[in-house]
Amino acid sequence: LVSYNDKPFVSDGYKTALDGLGGRADRMATVGELPPEAGEWLTSLGQENVRSLSVRMLIDLLTLEKDAKRAAELAQDMAMLVEDLLMSGAYDDALTVTTALARRGNSSLIGRDECRQALDRLGESLALLETAALIGDVDEDGWSAIKAVIETIGLPAIESLKPVVTVEADTLTTSRAEETIVGFGAPAVTRLASLVADPRWFVQRRGARLLGRIAAPQAVPLLQPLVRQSDPRVAREAISALTAIPDPSAARAIHTVLRAATGTLRTAVIEALVGSRDPRVVPLLVRIIEESDPLGKDHDVVLQTVGALATMGTDAAVQPLMALAGRRRFLGGRKLRTLKETSVDALLKIGTPTAETTLREAAQTGDRALKKIIAARLRN
Repeated sequence: LVSYNDKPFVSDGYKTALDGLGGRADRMATVGELPPEAGEWLTSLGQENVRSLSVRMLIDLLTLEKDAKRAAELAQDMAMLVEDLLMSGAYDDALTVTTALARRGNSSLIGRDECRQALDRLGESLALLETAALIGDVDEDGWSAIKAVIETIGLPAIESLKPVVTVEADTLTTSRAEETIVGFGAPAVTRLASLVADPRWFVQRRGARLLGRIAAPQAVPLLQPLVRQSDPRVAREAISALTAIPDPSAARAIHTVLRAATGTLRTAVIEALVGSRDPRVVPLLVRIIEESDPLGKDHDVVLQTVGALATMGTDAAVQPLMALAGRRRFLGGRKLRTLKETSVDALLKIGTPTAETTLREAAQTGDRALKKIIAARLRN
């Protein structure tokens, strides 16, 4: 059973050559008969080189393909290759393939739509989802390659990053994910709606933070409901985000909340506005005053906004406050006097040379009621 007669199949010469194969191999290893290129040849058979060759071949096939059906199949094959490359940690090769897909998708060549669709599928693939979960564990070079892959895939890749940021604690992982999401700019806003709608407070807070960093007017409708949240941690982040948006709609959103709020909630909104001492808050507060009726239904809102401007302590608030202090109205009554007193007190609290000069000028040129208020405050 253990014997085998190969004579009918192998010639005597071939058998003799095989019999001496082991000895020849030994001589080549010891005497140095290997050609100088042998090491390079063996290296070319390694896993990395074979993988790179597969990448190059698929890209070249797509480049040369003239048949639309075959180009579509190649786009799908390339997307599957990217998933395999991501799962194996070959991020540079994955970037090479995604770049080729994106380049074809932005061209007018056949297979363009299929390449775009392949990138869209990659953005929500399990491979990218698992890769995103590891971005805090890779070194800077690895992260740079992963980030480039995500940016090349485009907006759909945000779906793979969202699970990474739906945590309470801030980590290197969340920092890298946030940085990448914010990098997409205003187009990313609509994809963050699910974070804002999440019932968990820390996810809502994260969504508000991202929207504030993007600072696009499109984010205002998503942030408005968060300002009314009973959880102050969410409300503060939402207000901070609105103050970062340089658009009148953001100021109107806060104004609407202030009008509707009373007591503790309104105080919380004001405190959130001034808590960070961010100078970007001042124009927003000024806009609220300009769009309010200080002697009518918005009287209380304006008074609290004046107090917030006083807390900010910046010269940018001086002229708007002086305009309020100089308001005149026949039979203005107690509301007018309170408005003047509050505005003067705010200017005194700011206390800068500009504020002091403005008060001294008003003491000389203002109306009689304003002169009396300033004189009384300066005596005290």
